[in-house]
Amino acid sequence: MTPDAVLDLSGIELAELGADRVGVRGARHAGRPERLKASGYALRPGVVMDAEIAFAGPGALGRSRTAAEVLEIRLAELGVAEALVDTVGVDSVLGPASAPAACEPPEVRVHASVGCDDDELAQAIEDELYALTLAGPAGGCALRSEARPRFAVLDGRVDRDRVSVELEWEVAR
Repeated sequence: MTPDAVLDLSGIELAELGADRVGVRGARHAGRPERLKASGYALRPGVVMDAEIAFAGPGALGRSRTAAEVLEIRLAELGVAEALVDTVGVDSVLGPASAPAACEPPEVRVHASVGCDDDELAQAIEDELYALTLAGPAGGCALRSEARPRFAVLDGRVDRDRVSVELEWEVAR
């Protein structure tokens, strides 16, 4: 669904036309949507603690995965119900669907992002990452941490006739 058209893909047919060629037919225009998607942002209480710790050298990936496991255990002990903990450059975008690496990466970063209701929890999470640099897998270093505002994305639909479109060009000088 776009502001201009709804595309109905329920009747499509695919046909092999040759090497690296596929034919697609049966898609239909299903009209223009009467309601448009609207997105907004709301400031939520608390902060998001976003932190990373780097590992480099031989075995960096294995050591980073051990650190991530320890961090997830420690976060659970702090009462954190949901946290994003991933390995930047290895599986941080596709997660388990990531293709196996052709070789061991020379360096990786364990990344954690946690919504915190208060500054005390954010500080406790940051402290856990500092602890990993001192008493975690060998070579944990280059800690980066940041407590930032916590936003929620709100989505909904609004009647098309309530939206006015305006375009303004600004020329850089």
